[in-house]
Amino acid sequence: MKEIDANLVKTDHLEATEEKAVLFFGMYPLDRLDYACPVRISNLYQNLRSMTPTILITGTRGGRRWPILRLLFTGQLGKVRCVYVESATSTATETDLLLLLVCKLLRIPIVIYIRDAYQFFPDIYDRSPLRVRILDWLWRRSIQFYILFAGILLFPSEGLAQQFKFSNRHDLLPPAGSASVLSETLDVSKKVVLYVGPTISTEGADLLVEAMKLVTAKHHGAKCLIVTNEGESQDFRARWKGSPWLTFTSGTFNDLSNIMRDVYVTVVPRRRDAYNDFALPVKLFDYMSFGKPVVVTNCGEMAKVVRDSKSGLVVDDTAEDIARGIMELFDNPDLAKELGANGHKTIRDEHSWKHRAEELLSIIGGLTANCH
Repeated sequence: MKEIDANLVKTDHLEATEEKAVLFFGMYPLDRLDYACPVRISNLYQNLRSMTPTILITGTRGGRRWPILRLLFTGQLGKVRCVYVESATSTATETDLLLLLVCKLLRIPIVIYIRDAYQFFPDIYDRSPLRVRILDWLWRRSIQFYILFAGILLFPSEGLAQQFKFSNRHDLLPPAGSASVLSETLDVSKKVVLYVGPTISTEGADLLVEAMKLVTAKHHGAKCLIVTNEGESQDFRARWKGSPWLTFTSGTFNDLSNIMRDVYVTVVPRRRDAYNDFALPVKLFDYMSFGKPVVVTNCGEMAKVVRDSKSGLVVDDTAEDIARGIMELFDNPDLAKELGANGHKTIRDEHSWKHRAEELLSIIGGLTANCH
C-alpha cells in the first residue's frame, strides 16, 4: 500500500461524476504507517474510495488547518453528502470544530468514530503531569462537541461505547485486516515468535520476554522478534540486550510481508485490566491476515474474536501461561496451521477492510436517508 502525504485534501472521482462525495476526515498524518491509528485510517480510506467518491483530509493538528480552510472557502462542501471523522485521542483543533459546525449548520450528516478512552483510567495511565491534565481536559471537551455534532457515533467495541454518556445513535466499526494478503505457509523449522507494538507495561511485552525465557529452555532454537519504535523502547531494549534469542526491529505496515515470512506464532500479551478488556488491537487482525496462529491473553473483546474465529489460543496474562500457549503451538504444528488458516479465512470472509468500508457505507446510507 502506498503511504499518503501527511497533510492534504485529496479528491477521488469528483470530476467524473455528479454523485456527492463522502468527506473522510482523519485526525492523524498518514506519512508513516507505524502505529494503529494511521494504519486503520489508510486502509479504511483506500477501500472506501474504491466504492464511492471520496474527499480525504488528514494530517497533524497544525498541518490540517489549511486544508480544512481551503475546503470551507472553495465551495467543495457543496459536493459532500456526509462527513466521516476518525477522531484522535488528543484534542480537536478550533479548525476541526469549525468544519463540523459548518457541516452541522448545512445539515450535512456527520458520523464520528471514537477510538479510545484511556483518559478515563488514571490508575492505569498516569494523568498527573500538568501538560497531560490540560490535554486530558481538552480531549473531554472535544468529546462533548463530537456528541453534539454527530448524527451517529461509532466505536471499535461495545465496551468502549459504554465508557461514554450520550443519547446519540451508535454502532460498531471494529478494526479489520487485509484480505488481499496471501496466507503464509508455516515453516515449523523456524520457531519465531512475533510481537508488534509498544513495550509499555500494559501491553505486556515484558511478560512475553519472560515467557520466552521459559520457551527457549525447552525449545533451544526458538527466537523472539519484537517490532517496536526504537526511540520509545530504548530502556526496554537495553534491559534485554544480552538475550541471544531476542531481536528488536522497527517497521511500518508496509514491512509486514517481509517481517511475517519466517514467523510461526504471533502474540498479543496484554495485561488484563478494565481498559484492555474492551480494547481491540489492530495488530490482532493483521496477524490473522497472514494466516499466523495467535496467542492472546484473556482480555474480553480480543479473546472473544480469537475464540469465535478459532484462530489461536487464549491464555492467562502470566509469563508461564503465555509460554505454555507458545509451546503448545510449537509442539502441535498441525494445530498451528489449522488455527492460522482459520484466522486468514475469518479476515477474508468477514473482517477485511473492504467489509468495514461496506459497513460504513451502509451506516452512512441509513443516516443520509433519515436526513431527507
